[in-house]
Amino acid sequence: MLIIIICSVVSFILGFGVSNLVRTNSKTVTNSKTPAGRRGLHSTKLTVGGKAEVDVLYEIREIDSTTNKSKIKVESYSCSRSSFNGKESIYYKDIINLKDNSWIDHSEIEWIDNTSENRSRKIDQILN
Repeated sequence: MLIIIICSVVSFILGFGVSNLVRTNSKTVTNSKTPAGRRGLHSTKLTVGGKAEVDVLYEIREIDSTTNKSKIKVESYSCSRSSFNGKESIYYKDIINLKDNSWIDHSEIEWIDNTSENRSRKIDQILN
């Protein structure tokens, strides 16, 4: 009887130790070929308020991607007419919401290459 209790305790301790070892050595692997979080510029023409046509340049961040499209988050924008720029414009939220969380072709985005971000990402991949 004593041997069974001792064997149970030893197997519990060994099982617990091995499971912790496996958990701490596991890595998260992402299968994305294009890293989410890339920054870029997207330009378009909009008709604002049903009367004014303006050129809008969006600064965007990629939050998801497929082989030919990116889902974007609008960081900021700049219009060709100064009256539509800034948070005080009555159309500010409308201009942001028009493209925010939408899917856009890769060909319509001018990607900003930031070598320091690329270097940091590569170092993180090597270390992790």
